[in-house]
This record gives sequence, structure tokens and C-alpha cells, in this order.
Amino acid sequence: MRSDASHSGSKFITDLCVGGAAAAVSKTVVAPIERIKLLLQVQNTYAGISTSQRYTGIMDAFVRVPKEQGFLSFWRGNATNVLRYFPTQALNFAFNDLFRSKLVRKGEEKGSLSYLARSMAAGGLAGSTTMCFVYPLDFIRTRISVDVGRNKENREYKGIVDCARKTISSNGVQGLYRGFFISIQTYFIYRAVYFGLYDTVRGMYEKGDGLEKRKLNFFASFLLAEGVTVCASYLTYPWDTVRRRMMIKGELVQSSTVEAVKKIVKSEGFLGLYKGALANILRSTGSALVMALYHELQEYLKCHRSIFDQVSKWCNGWRALTLFLFLIATVVGRVKNPFLADEIEWRLSHFSSSQRVAALAKAREMFYFGYDNYMQWAWPADELDPIHCTGRGHDHSRPDNININDVLGDYSLTLVDTLDTLAVMGDESSFKQAVRLVINTVTFDRNTTVQVFEATIRMMGSLLSAHLIVSDETRLLGDFFMPEYDGELLDMARDLAVRLMPAFEGTSTGMPYFSPFHSCACTFAV
Repeated sequence: MRSDASHSGSKFITDLCVGGAAAAVSKTVVAPIERIKLLLQVQNTYAGISTSQRYTGIMDAFVRVPKEQGFLSFWRGNATNVLRYFPTQALNFAFNDLFRSKLVRKGEEKGSLSYLARSMAAGGLAGSTTMCFVYPLDFIRTRISVDVGRNKENREYKGIVDCARKTISSNGVQGLYRGFFISIQTYFIYRAVYFGLYDTVRGMYEKGDGLEKRKLNFFASFLLAEGVTVCASYLTYPWDTVRRRMMIKGELVQSSTVEAVKKIVKSEGFLGLYKGALANILRSTGSALVMALYHELQEYLKCHRSIFDQVSKWCNGWRALTLFLFLIATVVGRVKNPFLADEIEWRLSHFSSSQRVAALAKAREMFYFGYDNYMQWAWPADELDPIHCTGRGHDHSRPDNININDVLGDYSLTLVDTLDTLAVMGDESSFKQAVRLVINTVTFDRNTTVQVFEATIRMMGSLLSAHLIVSDETRLLGDFFMPEYDGELLDMARDLAVRLMPAFEGTSTGMPYFSPFHSCACTFAV
């Protein structure tokens, strides 16, 4: 009894290692096709791909991806995929053989409907059981693969650990299991067809005429696996599309499975569920290659069984399983960066997409709170005195009050200083109104002494940038073009520059001094 258990454990570990090795090789080979398929499948609802950036088909994606993101981007997410796929396929094949040994009766005719049903049940259970272990890796791999940034600075995720942490930070641990239940259904059906149909057809061929058992060669095994994989893929592809779109950040991220299906069909039609399906045929080559390699390696081990038996003398099934899990944990551990910040530092070092949107809204709210109150209570003064809620300008009674007089020159500083901010906010009407006010009310004929630095960056800089925006007929930044504008802001900037020039004269370096008491200022004469 112990011998049977030991043999069963050794067989399980053999299947585990053979399936994993075959998976790692095949996934790396077909990684470019895999990424193209994912991009086509999710681009319509992925927030990171705008409408103008979407790919029109397989060839368009194959041409643009290396051009826009670099050739190696074809393998973006492949490390995660191999890390996911090695244990996935290893467990799939191992559990499939384990469940088949329990469900399929010995001596049962391989071509019978009973054998097909039991084989499909074993395959489906194997796929569902495996998914329980590896789903977070599948989730992370999907998000990394659809990240279209060309370099690390432009990408949302820097790697496996970064993606996992950001997901957990914004959605909790349950965020890594988004779309899990539809994935269980998908994988049960897919693996049922994948394993059950392949084992049945292969068994029917190999049972021969009773005199001599026939063997499938590698090429025939691969073609059979390819046909089975394509059938399984197309049968479950709509489920796969829905679950992938629920994984990525976009309009379906908070939807239920039924809601996601309705939204896709409503906006893209029924064929929207099959986006990327053609690329999936090419990508299915990887799964077919795994199946063919698996059986080829199994035959090789049978021919060299003595070597494996010698290893099994000191390593029974459970010890080998422990070693295998230890190796997987070591690989995962090496992916982690030991120099990463601790939890608090990491949480404060980045913004999630939702946090960025919230911060943008808060910044807009703060800006308009200040700007609207300035226009209501302080304009045409330089700034709003927050304590007395009145306008404040140059302190003529106290020339030595440099905290005020270095900055404020009685030229509506806040109004001029916010011109480019209004453009950034996309507020076309307020921007044009502010430009007209500046042209009609602001003058530098003031008896004030201001610091060159402040006047240059806040007044001259704003005048020049606003001039470029308001005179741009292409409307690159928005509809800020004013046909009646005749270069008045540019003239004002030049006038200011001429008035500042004396501050540069008479210095040994040609650079102005740093304070009003060291001739760093320019007096605007009336």
C-alpha cells in the first residue's frame, strides 16, 4: 500500500515537472502573439488606450507595438506569464492525470462516450482546481501586458510586485481576484475540451487493431493538440473576453459578469466578445506545443525510467512536492526587490488612477476658490489679503517692507499670474475674459520698486505664455484663439523687459543683485 502511494506521489511530481517545463518553453516562444491577442481583446474598454491609439488589427498591432514601445515589449509580462504558466500547466497536467486515475475506469474503451465524459470531467476539474492557486498571477500578468507605455517612466506598473501592491492598495486583496468566478467557469469548459477531447482522440488512434499499439509522432500529436486547442479556445472565448476586461482598469472594472456582457454587446455588438480571436488562433499554438511536448517528455522519461527511479529512492512524492513548492517560492521571492520601501513609504510614494483623479479635482477646486475670491474681493489689486478679505498691493507707506514690496507692483499680479493656469484648466471663457482685462487695465506706469526675479517669472513669464496660447490659430491646447488679439501681451512683456534692464547695468557680472537694497530692483516711473 505504501509502495502504491509512493509511486502515485512520484507520478504526480513527474507530471508536475514535465508539464511546467513544457509550458515555460512554449509560452516564451509565443509571447509576442499572446500580447497582441490581449491588446486587441481589451483595448476597447482599457482606460490606458485612447480611441485614437487603438489597433485596427493583428498586422497593425505587430507593426506599431515594436515601433511605439520597443521590440522587447513583445515579451512584456512574459516573466509573469511564465511564472504563472509554469505552475499553471504543471498543476493542470498533474491534476488531470490524478483526476483521470480516479474517474476513468481501468479497461474502459477509449472511444466510448463514457470515456469522453469522464476525461472531460477530469480536465475541467483540473483546470478549476489549478485556477484557485494561480489566479492572482493571471490577473497581474493581464494588467502588465496591456500597459502600453514605452519605458518604465511611462508605464503604470514597474513589475509584478508593483502591480500587486498597487492593486491591493486601491482595491484590497480581493482586487487580485476580480473576475475569478467567471474564470472558474471558463477554465472548466476550456480544460474539459482541451484534455478530454485530446485524450479521447489520441486514445482511439493509439489503441490500434488489437495486434500492435500505434504511436502518434510529435508532429501528429501537435496537429491534434492544435485542433483541440482552437476548438476549446473559440468555445470559451466570449467568457475569456469578459473576464479579461473585468481584470483591467476601465469602464467594466466594477461591473458584474452579466453587466459586463450587456455593455460589451450593446457598444460593440456580439462580435465584440470575439475581439482578438484571430490572434488567439496563432496564440493557441503555444497550448498545442505544451500538450505535444508534455507527451514527448513523458515518453522520454519512460525510456529512461531507471534514472528517475534512482532519484526516487531518496525523494518520495511528498518530499518532491515540498521541494517543488520551495523552488516556486524561491523564484517568486527573487522577483521581489529587497530594496523596496516599507509599506508606509510605498503607500506615500505613488498615486493610483483614482487618487490622481481625486487630486486633480481637489486642485481645480482649490484654484477656483482662490481665483474667484480674488476677482470678487481684491481685483484690480495684486493679491487678496486672506485675513481682511480685501485687495493688497505695494506698501508705499513702508518702502522697507520687502516681504510685500519685492513682489507686489500694483499691476494686478494675481490676474496676470493665473492666465496660463486658466488655460491648463481648459477654462476658455475665463481665460479670454482675463486676457481682455489684462490688456485694458494693467499698466507698468507705477511708482514701485520690485524684485527682478519675481517680476520676471510671474509677470513676464505669464505674459509671454499667454501670448503664445491666445495667438495659436491651430488651437493645440483648446479654443483659446482670439481673432481680435493684436499682440498686446507681447508688447506688454517687452515694455516690462525694457523697464527691468537698468537693474542689470553697472554690475560686474551683468547679473542683477538679489535684493532691492542692492540695486536689484527696477523703479517703474510714472
